[in-house]
Amino acid sequence: MILQQHLEWEISNVEKLTVNFIDYHEIQKLVYDNFGIGNTGNKYHHAYEFCAVQKCGNDSVHLFAGVIDAIDDEDYYEKSICQFLKDGTPGELTNYEVLCLLCRRDLIPAGDYLVHVCW
Repeated sequence: MILQQHLEWEISNVEKLTVNFIDYHEIQKLVYDNFGIGNTGNKYHHAYEFCAVQKCGNDSVHLFAGVIDAIDDEDYYEKSICQFLKDGTPGELTNYEVLCLLCRRDLIPAGDYLVHVCW
């Protein structure tokens, strides 16, 4: 079960912002559980790794603004999405596009996301 936290803050002359806060491993779990990909049987290796795609390190937070249930230029990404669903390799897909795909499948709501990375 994914628990989403909503962070709200106000800065003078800046709009109020609400974001969804989620740990990176919850995104990976959604991918593994709902697409049947990612887990290669080796607990140290998965075909899709959020941190590898994002090239991020430990103790970091990444903002993904405007996650929606559609991906721009769908024809271009359709081949990458098919490859991703077939064998779990993200190919040219970014983590933003993976989040949009999860949103398109109604696995996460649309919105802005802060993804926490800590291991």
